[in-house]
Amino acid sequence: MFRINQHVKIVEVHSDTDSTNSSCSNERLGQELVSAINIDDLPYELLIEIFSYLSVEDLALQVRKVSRKWEELAEDNRLWKHLTYTPSHRHTELEIIDVLKQAPKLQRFIPPYHLSRKRFFQTIAEHCKDMRVLAISAEEDKDTVEKLVSECQNMESFTVHSHDFSKTKILQIVSKFQNLKNLKLTGDMSVRNHNIFADISLGCPSLDTLDLQHLSNYSNNNLEFFLKEKKDKILCLYLECCRPREPCSLPMIFELCTTLQHLKVRGHAGTTSSKELISLKKMKNLKSLFMDHFVYYKINHLADYLQTQYAWNLVCLSLGRFSGSVEELSNCICMNCCKLKHLNLGHCPRLRDDGLKFIGNLRDLRKLYLVSCCCLTDEGVSYIVRCTQISYLNLNGCGNISHDGFVLCLENLKMLNELCIDACRMEPHALMRVPQELKNLRKLKIRHRDEREMNHVISALRKNVPYLQIQ
Repeated sequence: MFRINQHVKIVEVHSDTDSTNSSCSNERLGQELVSAINIDDLPYELLIEIFSYLSVEDLALQVRKVSRKWEELAEDNRLWKHLTYTPSHRHTELEIIDVLKQAPKLQRFIPPYHLSRKRFFQTIAEHCKDMRVLAISAEEDKDTVEKLVSECQNMESFTVHSHDFSKTKILQIVSKFQNLKNLKLTGDMSVRNHNIFADISLGCPSLDTLDLQHLSNYSNNNLEFFLKEKKDKILCLYLECCRPREPCSLPMIFELCTTLQHLKVRGHAGTTSSKELISLKKMKNLKSLFMDHFVYYKINHLADYLQTQYAWNLVCLSLGRFSGSVEELSNCICMNCCKLKHLNLGHCPRLRDDGLKFIGNLRDLRKLYLVSCCCLTDEGVSYIVRCTQISYLNLNGCGNISHDGFVLCLENLKMLNELCIDACRMEPHALMRVPQELKNLRKLKIRHRDEREMNHVISALRKNVPYLQIQ
């Protein structure tokens, strides 16, 4: 921790710079006015900027104790908006509670798993009433959860885990959150027909995001009940659409949730058919679409959607693990989704260079994920580098990309912040060019057959370019 006090002096040196005669330098030094001001005399906004570099512990345990003014500063919401208190396993329960008691504006807390959480949640309900993001277990006692809900009415994102939601009424309590926007449920149910969504459907008036990616054994009928109640309000939906003993839920989602802006679904090999994508054309408001593991899908109905005017609104598109030929689909994306900033076609082993021929049309593309697209070669990279604004490029597992492909990235993608290219057969001398060519690069993941020579180059880079993380 920092040792902080208010007796910090800011020294300003005002020099007479009008004279150009070097012989008068001593005279000018004699005319300098040196003044010292107290840090409290700085503008409020500047102090907020300075304090934004401090940790939760610094703000809670030190800054607040300096003066009344600093106590007020330490409770400015702007300082806490992006801070998460994540104590390590070395912290004791009493130490953590001490921080919580003195952090009334704390908004995010991730408790350590090795300690009992009951006292943490009780302390939060009493002292951290501005809490916005929290995760609990359904096994917490009813009184503790009720107190959390009644006292922390600014809660925006809540995660509930249970080994058996059929045996708990915790969601009946959670449904009383008036400002809750994001609800994530994880775990299982012993009774599949138990309507886990009944209370949430009728409560949580501000809810717009439901995450069921890690929830098992719920029925489509119960999900349909929820979607009918919330269909005009739900903007984000994340789930596994093909569960055992249940038909694919995609047609139901496309029919009931036409206002969706973000959809993330996972399929399973052999359990779905491409016909279930027909209604995708009704999704007028989608901004991000994540479809993973639709192994045996034909692409025609997905391509039909991508050719509609609605596809122009897509900003993020992830189509990982499509096993079919995806050149046509990829070209369709590049020709029609011109606002894309994030594109994932990873684990599509039949994606070839021709599928990236028109990727240069995606002028706003910032992140491109092509992991294990093993048919891509340097020709494919020559198309990729036309997207000069890319800041993240992942070509891990693309073993047919050579030294020349790496050089193309060096010479054209000047905005790169992270590059993953661990299967590329690059020459060590090309790696030495990285600091000069890619000045924004902060993370590089590579691999090389000549371990001794490459290790020598990597050691030199780590010594001379400490801000670059090499894996």
